[in-house]
Amino acid sequence: MSNLKQAKILRLLRKNFDGEIKEMIARSAECSCLYAIDVVQGPWEPGEDEISKDAEYSYLYALDVIKGPWEKGESEISKDAEYSYYYAREVIEGPWEPGESAISKKAGYSYLYARDVIKGRWELGESAISKDAQYSYLYARDVIEGPWELGESAISKDAEYSYYYAEYVIKGRWEKGEDAISKDAEYSCDYAEYVIKGPWEKGEDAIAGNACCALDYARDIIRGRWEKGEAAMMEIPEVMYEYAKDVIKGQLPDTMHNKMVILGSFARSADKWVRKYCQAKKYMTKKKPKVAV
Repeated sequence: MSNLKQAKILRLLRKNFDGEIKEMIARSAECSCLYAIDVVQGPWEPGEDEISKDAEYSYLYALDVIKGPWEKGESEISKDAEYSYYYAREVIEGPWEPGESAISKKAGYSYLYARDVIKGRWELGESAISKDAQYSYLYARDVIEGPWELGESAISKDAEYSYYYAEYVIKGRWEKGEDAISKDAEYSCDYAEYVIKGPWEKGEDAIAGNACCALDYARDIIRGRWEKGEAAMMEIPEVMYEYAKDVIKGQLPDTMHNKMVILGSFARSADKWVRKYCQAKKYMTKKKPKVAV
C-alpha cells in the first residue's frame, strides 16, 4: 500500500464514526488493521475475522497491535513465504515451522530465513536456493561462508555472480564460471583485474567491444597500448582523450589521431574532449623515435 493511500485512509479512520461505518471498516482487512493500529491503538475484535484472511495484515496486526504471536492469523500467514519469513523474524523471533513449507519454495526468502532466523544452514530451502544464481552466491557467502557445490551450476551460468563467487567466495580463479564471465565486458575486465590480476585472453573479445572497458583494460591491466580495443574506443571522444592521456601519454595512434583532428575541424560542433585533445600541443606533436647511438 502506498504511503499516500495509507494517509488518506487514516484521515478517514480518525473520524468518530457511528456503528454503521464501523461495520463497513470491519469488512476490510486493510481498514480494520489500520483502525486498530492508529485509532483504537490496541486489539479491535470486530475486524479480526477479516484481518485473519489476509497474510500481510495478519502479520502487521500481530506485530503492531498484539505485539506477539496471533494464532488467529497464522493459518493465512503460513501460506505466504514473505510474511512467514517476517512473522518468524519480527514476531516469533526464531524458527516458525508452520511457515517453513511456503518459505522453502522461494529462493530469496529461503536465503533470508537461513541467514536471519536459523542463523546457519537450512537444508529445507536449499533446493530452491540452488536454482537461483544470486541467492546461491549469497547463501555461499553469508551462510555457508565458503564454496557451496549445490549452487554452483546456477551461479556458473551468470557472469555477474560467477565473478562475485570467484572473488568473494573462492577467493581466486574459478574456471567453472569463466565461460559466462567471458561473454560480459564489464565482468571480464573486473575478473582480469581482481581475480586473475593480469591479462585474461578469454575475456578479451568481450572487453574489446566495449569502449570504456577497453580503456580500463589497457590502462589498468595491460598498462600500455592495446590495439584490440582501439576500434571500440574510437566511438567515444572522451575515451580516446583518456587513452591518449593515461595510456599512450602523447599523440594517439594514427587512425585515432586522424579521427580526432577531423572531428576538431568542425569547430562549432566539436565535442569538448575533441577540443581538449586538439588544443594540447603534446597531442598534436608526434614523438620522435629514439635513435640508437
